[in-house]
Order: sequence, then C-alpha cells, then structure tokens
Amino acid sequence: GREEVERLLSTLACASCGLNEKQLMEKWGYTPLAWSALYSAVEVLIYRQNGCITLRSGFRAFVSGRYLADPAAASSARDTAVSLLREEMRSVRRELLSRSSGLTFGDRMLMRIWGIRPGERDMSRSLSVFREIVLQLIDAGQWELAADVLTSEHQLFCIESFRGYEYFTVIHTLVANGMDPRRLFPFRDMTLFAMVDGGGPVLTMLWAMFTNISKASDNAGEKLRKHFSRMPLGRRFKKGILHVLNECFAPDDNSSDKAGTDFEDTWIPGEDRTDIGRLATFFDQIAAMENLKRVKKILQKSEEMSKSLPDDAMTQTFFMMLTPLCLLRLGRKEEAKEQYEKLLDNSEVDPSIFTMLRFEFAFADKRWDLCRKFAEEIRHRGELFSGGLKMGAEQKYLQMMTAIGESSRYDGYSLDSIIRQYREACNDDTGFLLYFANWLQAKDLLNAAAAVYGTVAEVSDTESMKGYYLSLLSRLN
Repeated sequence: GREEVERLLSTLACASCGLNEKQLMEKWGYTPLAWSALYSAVEVLIYRQNGCITLRSGFRAFVSGRYLADPAAASSARDTAVSLLREEMRSVRRELLSRSSGLTFGDRMLMRIWGIRPGERDMSRSLSVFREIVLQLIDAGQWELAADVLTSEHQLFCIESFRGYEYFTVIHTLVANGMDPRRLFPFRDMTLFAMVDGGGPVLTMLWAMFTNISKASDNAGEKLRKHFSRMPLGRRFKKGILHVLNECFAPDDNSSDKAGTDFEDTWIPGEDRTDIGRLATFFDQIAAMENLKRVKKILQKSEEMSKSLPDDAMTQTFFMMLTPLCLLRLGRKEEAKEQYEKLLDNSEVDPSIFTMLRFEFAFADKRWDLCRKFAEEIRHRGELFSGGLKMGAEQKYLQMMTAIGESSRYDGYSLDSIIRQYREACNDDTGFLLYFANWLQAKDLLNAAAAVYGTVAEVSDTESMKGYYLSLLSRLN
C-alpha cells in the first residue's frame, strides 16, 4: 500500500550505500510474495545489486523532499536505516568469525580487532556501511554516538590508505565538534600498527590524519604529544610518530607556503611527506591552470614522485592521477589515455575517486552523455556529506554542466541560470568565481568564461579588483 511504499523509500533515502534486502524483509515481516509486490511498485526508483537495494541517485532529493520534510519522519527513517546497517555489520562479523577455524593465529587476531579480515571481498561494502552510519548520526546531531562508532571501527578505515582517505573529512568534522582526537589512537591499535612493516606505512596514514586534525582543533597537538609520549611503543616507531606530529602541528612557516615557491617545488622524490589534502585539491588547480609551462613542470615532477614512491605510499596514486591530467592539458590525449589505463591497472582504489579525471577525458572526446553521468556522480557524492564538501560538489556539478552546455548546445541550457546557481552555491566568493572562469577558459569556452569574468567584476569589492577582472575580460573579447 501507499504507507509501505513511503516507508521503504524514506528508509532507502537515508542509506546512500543501500540496504540488505533480506534484512528489510525480515524486519518488516514480508513474505517473498508480498515483498515482490512492493518491489514491483517502486522498481523504477531503485536497483538491486549484491543482495542490497539502493535508491537511484536521481530520485534521492525528490524522495527526501516528499517524505522526509517532517523532522519526525526523517528521524524515524534515519533510525531504521542506521539500525539495519549496524545489524548488517554484526552479521558480517559473525560470518567471518565462524569461518576463522582454519586461519592462523595472526589472522584470527586481526579479525578480532578489526572485525573483518583485510582482503575480504566484504571490505568495500563494510567501509561504505560504516561511513553511512557515521554520516547519518552526524546529520541527526548525535555527535557522541557518531564518535563512538567511528572510534570503535576506524581501524577498518585505515587498513587501506586511500579508502581511509574518504574518512578524513568525517574525522575533521567530529574533532571540530568536540571529539577528543586521542580516542582515535588507543594503545591496542598503535601496538598492532607497529607490527605492519615496523610501522612505516602507518606513519604515512598518520601524517594525513594529523593534518586533518590540526585544521579542526588548535589544541589537539599538545594532547596528542602527551598521549603518544606516554605509550610504551618501540623507540623507533614512537620517534617517527612524534616527528610526524610535530611537522603537522608546526606553525605555517614552512617552504611550501613561502611566497614565490610553487607547490610542486616542495615535492621530494622518495619522501611520502606531501600534504595530501593540498595534493588532492591541486588537481582542480591544474585543470584551470593557464600557464602551460608550469603544467609541463608539474608533469615532470609528478612522474618523478610516482616512480620514486613505494606502491603502498599514501600519495602515490594522487601523483599518478596528475600525470594523465597534465598530458591532457598539453594536448597529448593518447599518451594521457595510456597513463590512465596504467593507473587503473596498478591501483586498488575505487574508480569513483577518478570521477573528475574521467570527466576530463569524456569532455576531450565530446562524449556529452558520459560528461552528464560523471557530473551526476559528483553531485551524488556531495549528498553524502554536509558543509563544505557538499558545497564543493555542487559547484563542480554546475561548472561541469556549464561546460557541457556551452560545448554541445543541448536544449534547455541557460548560461545565465547556471551562473546564478553557482553564485548561490559559493555565496558570491570571488575566488571560487575566478577559478570557475579560469577553468572554462582552459577548455577554450570563451563565451562562458567571459560571462563569469563579468560576474566576478560585478561582485568584486574594490575598484582595483574590478579593474583587474575587467582587464581579464577584455582579453577574451
């Protein structure tokens, strides 16, 4: 009936990773026949994959607006989704432990501590489920419970560096809202991490975590120094942790921030110590970079870095991502495609992390259908988060749609409308607007770029800034 459809869609709207179909049937007491009838009624809005059903991303906003506008209804649906997700993880853990009789003592210890064995096919699903649980609890304002879930299972997030990277934003959000960062590093976990190649790979992961924590809390550094200093860890491992900690919480007076020094000039081959947050955003800067001589320099430096770093280095895949993008910007499309295929073959990272790169390739090939698909993926990813990441995803979506429309001239495209939406998304920030114009100009979309440059001049605060932006605008006319 109507109420059953509303209940199912509302619950699915609170679980972007989908929900286990069998558990849904059991929770609500459906027979296979009754469930089949309900599924048929909403089949156009959902899809089934690996035993889970998921609401199609294009309908998520519609369902939320129709059924979850009431806070009480939203809270009820969220509680149901979180309950089902947590039960799914308990079931996974029970299944894995039941199969542990033939494992070595070390494997059983890892399973006891992490709740799942590294390398299991359930890994990717487990990561998605735990992330969704934490995000839903954050949206509900249940900060303490979200922190409990994160700290009890965050070892799982850190098993693989790049999958763990997806959670740094969540860690930042929780620490910024009062979570004690020491909870992320209990003695039990640090002892286990020290066993992984002497703790070397873990220091890379800690570097990224400390960097995010330092941006969320000013006093976290001293707390963590005392925390690690008191731990009875191996001398070399402890010294490495404290060194990384001191570097991440040092004042912002290092060479990477000095005037006249390009970011790529701070990269040291063989050293996995590059600021991963800044490296991740550097991709966007290259995509909009006007100076092609600098793009050539970045290409050379990124190739040196990716070749000199070990395969498990936190930053290696990011450096490998820069190579095909630089080649694309330099007009060497076939070489760029070859490097991209190599990246996919050599990386165990979820391909969704390459969405912006895939968009650049689709745009270069004028595959507007694929461009729209990747733009929607960016917007959907933003729906998983609140705050800055959501806004950034919305901005990327709008700039992509502007580029697609300006290039393909598909029906219904309105440059003025998209620019107006972008202004709202970035709150008329001149930095974001100027980047938007540069990005369009780098793609030779001069009409759209000129329109955005004009908008920058319109919202600029000072006469000198207006003059600068108008001079850029005149170069395109």
